[in-house]
Amino acid sequence: MKRFEYIQPEKLSEASLALGKSWEEALPYAGGTDLYGMLKHELVQPDKIVNLKKLPGMDKIEYSQKSGLKIGALVKISQLVKQDVIKEKYPVLHQAAAQVASPQLRNMGTIGGNLCQRPRCWYFRSEFQCLRKSGDICYAVDGENKYHCIIWRRALFHCSSLRYCSGFTGPGCTINRRK
Repeated sequence: MKRFEYIQPEKLSEASLALGKSWEEALPYAGGTDLYGMLKHELVQPDKIVNLKKLPGMDKIEYSQKSGLKIGALVKISQLVKQDVIKEKYPVLHQAAAQVASPQLRNMGTIGGNLCQRPRCWYFRSEFQCLRKSGDICYAVDGENKYHCIIWRRALFHCSSLRYCSGFTGPGCTINRRK
């Protein structure tokens, strides 16, 4: 593993400055469930890792009738399941949070981390020089893709299990699941 600088900012402005403008330069760290594997398998070799855990207010869930639901990037997925307001007013979000990954990953994984997560595709995470790694082809289109994506037209959607997906909207298309 390549040596890297570990930065622990206490303000959002410091974190933004430390992260810079390139994923090759610095990576954010919160739950670490995806980052550790990426580092271990040398899929990423950043110069800096920026720990976001001490940033104030980023681990909060807020709801009001006027502004709706606000979820901080450091909120753990398991926290979504425990919130009555999410269960009552956002049942699809509650269901997704309750069923995604394993309990251990839900307890560590953050909302921000899941949004920033790199592809789980095994072509991407192995030696293939695929489209996501500046190659010319997405091997998942015609190869093994059973559990990691739905490929349809020009859109690529992630869904770990089709039985939990009610529908998708993407660039130029909508997919609705029929029962």
